[in-house]
Amino acid sequence: MLFKLKNHGRSRRGTFVHEHIGFNFSMTEMQAAIGVAQLRKLPAIIKRKQQIYEAYMARLADVPQLQPMFIDPRCKPVHWFTSFYAENRHELADYLANQGIQTRLFFCPLHLQPCYQDWTDPSMTYPVSTSAYERGISLPSSYNLTDEELDFIIAQIHQFYQLCEQLESAEISTLPNLRISCLSRAGSCSFGRFTPG
Repeated sequence: MLFKLKNHGRSRRGTFVHEHIGFNFSMTEMQAAIGVAQLRKLPAIIKRKQQIYEAYMARLADVPQLQPMFIDPRCKPVHWFTSFYAENRHELADYLANQGIQTRLFFCPLHLQPCYQDWTDPSMTYPVSTSAYERGISLPSSYNLTDEELDFIIAQIHQFYQLCEQLESAEISTLPNLRISCLSRAGSCSFGRFTPG
C-alpha cells in the first residue's frame, strides 16, 4: 500500500489506471539536481518538438481519418506529444506497433478511474472526456526522433489508412474480426522501436 501511496495510487508503473488516490513522491534530491541541469537543454528540446509537431500536421493533413487536437490560439504549447483523434484507433496502434512504432492512448478520465468509482455520479456520462479517451492517440514525439524515423512513421500511417480503404472497398470491413486481423498482420518491416515521449 505504501508503494501505491507514493506512486499516484497505482499498483505498478507504466499504467494510468489508479486503484487508489495517491501522490507523486518519486523524485529524489539527486534527480531534482539533474533536472535543474537539464533545463539548459529546454530551448533546444522545445524547438525540436515544434518541428516534429509541424511535420505531423503538414504531412498528415491529407488523412481525413485523423483530426488534430484543438489548440487555443492564446496558448503556446511545448508539444509533449503530438496527438490526434483517430478513426480505427486501436487498429492503428496495433499496426504501428507491428512496425516497431510505439504510440500512447489518451489518459483514462477521472470518472472512469477505479479509485473514484465511489465518488462519481452514475447519472453523469461526461461525453467529451469519454470520446477523447476512446479516440485519442499520441504519436512518437521525442526530441531525439530523427527526420528519417519521422518519415517512416508518417509513411506507415498513410499506408495503414490506405489499407483500411482497400479493405472497405473489398467489403472485408463487414467482417470486423477479419479486418482487424488483416490490419494487424499487414506488413512486417521493422524500423526499431519509436517511443512516444
